Amino acid sequence: MITWCLNHARLHTCLIMAAVVSKSVSSAEHSEAKARPQVPSFVLGERFESYDELEAKLKQYEKATYTQWWKRDCRTVDAAKRRVNRQLSDKIRYYEVVFKCINGGRKFKSKGEGIRSTMTFRQNCPAELSLIASEDGNGLVVKKFLDEHNHPVNKQLFRQLPKQRKLSNSEEEEAKQLLELRCNKKLLQDKLSSVSGKAVLLKDLSNLKTKKNNEKTRNNLETTVKTLIEKHGMCDTL
Repeated sequence: MITWCLNHARLHTCLIMAAVVSKSVSSAEHSEAKARPQVPSFVLGERFESYDELEAKLKQYEKATYTQWWKRDCRTVDAAKRRVNRQLSDKIRYYEVVFKCINGGRKFKSKGEGIRSTMTFRQNCPAELSLIASEDGNGLVVKKFLDEHNHPVNKQLFRQLPKQRKLSNSEEEEAKQLLELRCNKKLLQDKLSSVSGKAVLLKDLSNLKTKKNNEKTRNNLETTVKTLIEKHGMCDTL
């Protein structure tokens, strides 16, 4: 009888402790959810007073959701004015515009024989943001928003996208100069990644080196042509 009472008391104590732990975890999760910033989203009928305002929010949305969007279809204000009999503000830039996830849009159709291996982001992702000019012609209004992706979405994959890896003009020029001095690519990759906070790949540095070599070749050709014109007054190019 005494043993049963002790076991029952221990069980009761364990249940109380488990309830306390569970409550603490729930409270922590709730606090974390409250602290986490809300993701800026789009809603049907939402209005933007200019294309710049829309673009600014879309950039915020991309960073918050680790997704990248591209302009799939559009009709400019100038083109629409020929058909639409109403005033349209130049600030909205487009009469209608459709954005798609970078993994969606036009279905890729190869024109070759499929021998060469190529990389494409097209996975027919259905995510879409569509806007049209407001009735007064002074704003852009959301007419469709589908935020469903058919592919993984996370920070690591987002950082690997070419647009997110792109260096600033000053960073690119510095990299070109160091590459011209035959700097170690691995050390340069680590330096640029640390300074820029971007996922710089070795192939990005190889592309920069090729770009620099092409610029030198073009500059040399322009200099040669200029010299021939100055000396002989004319230059025939093939």
